[in-house]
Amino acid sequence: MYLEQLEYILEVAKTGSIINASKNLHVSPSGISQSISQLEDEFGVKIFSRSRGQNTVPTYEGELIIKQAIQIMMNLHNLQEMVASFSSLNKGGMKVAAITGVMPFLLQARSSLKADYPQIDLQITESSTEDIIHDVKKHNIDIGLIAVNELIIDSDLNSEVLLESKIKVYVNKNSLLACNKRVMPQELMKFPFIIYKDDYYNWLTQELFRDLGNIEIVFTSSNVDVIKSAVAEDIGISIAPDYYMKNDPYILNGMLIPLEINVNNKITNISIQMVWSKDIHSSNLIHKFVKYLKASLQ
Repeated sequence: MYLEQLEYILEVAKTGSIINASKNLHVSPSGISQSISQLEDEFGVKIFSRSRGQNTVPTYEGELIIKQAIQIMMNLHNLQEMVASFSSLNKGGMKVAAITGVMPFLLQARSSLKADYPQIDLQITESSTEDIIHDVKKHNIDIGLIAVNELIIDSDLNSEVLLESKIKVYVNKNSLLACNKRVMPQELMKFPFIIYKDDYYNWLTQELFRDLGNIEIVFTSSNVDVIKSAVAEDIGISIAPDYYMKNDPYILNGMLIPLEINVNNKITNISIQMVWSKDIHSSNLIHKFVKYLKASLQ
């Protein structure tokens, strides 16, 4: 039995005629007829009842064989699609953008992915939350990784929470605040701030001190290392998610002390979310990349 024989009997069953099947498959009628006869001899049963001037009709046994043939061809098609997806995964490309805090995890995921699939072209850029969402909607990037305090609800976007975290205050080990485990927002008003330059952190500081007045901001920066260094030198205090700082050298050597903020958890809870356009079908490459990314976030 050959796959082409199954293809012939399916086309004959579909069209009801060897002549019509031959036209659709671009095979001579005699070729199809001989091939089906060989299959019938091999099986020891008649698949079609054939009479001159009438349609070619499946026998009872033929109907059962045709049903199995349909399933075989469907399984073959699924196998071919799966193999094709492996090829596209090995040679595919993807553009990902992320906020600064997620970059170390993203780079770790990229290294693991490239080690297993070296031919993949994975382009990574660092950007702000607002710009990432804009670029995802415009299809300039395939995936965006952002930090927000609630699930993204946008008619143009799909989103998935990858990690839950909490915003904390980070102070110098010699700060008057360092002896506390939790602090009130009004206590923080007495100290100058160094703020990460991002729309989310602008919103966060406004929410924390909404009813308390303006805080003193020494400077803002999109360079996380500069901010940590400034806090370590006791120039000011800063806020950051604990997922990003938990294994930081400044924390491990005791130079910076993390403090919880005694405020509504809805303000200080934060989630790392992956966003992608609803117009874009999730590819096998994207699914594979997300698997590596989740492993790096553990």
